[in-house]
Amino acid sequence: MNDATTLWTEKSQPDLLTATLQSKLANPERSSDFDLHGAVNQVLNDVGLSTSDTGGKLTFYGSDPILQSPLRFGTMAAIGLAARSVAVAALWRQATGEGQDISVDVRKA
Repeated sequence: MNDATTLWTEKSQPDLLTATLQSKLANPERSSDFDLHGAVNQVLNDVGLSTSDTGGKLTFYGSDPILQSPLRFGTMAAIGLAARSVAVAALWRQATGEGQDISVDVRKA
């Protein structure tokens, strides 16, 4: 990586984040349509895991928007909690052979 690549990356990432946040602020979420399972699998894919590694099932209760908001705060927290729980359940399954069911309440995440 050279200086030109580093500078381009440093400038591009904040611009992309700024554009995304501005778009979300201009268009608040009003629909509860969102694929939580797909989002969790997308996060887990980066570390070589999937929701099936729990040996059980992953269930979500509730949905965003809980309150009208530009961002899906409950969903963001629920995805992180679910991904962490799947990783722990996968370790448990590897150690004991027992699967676990995971439930995440988006409204309380």
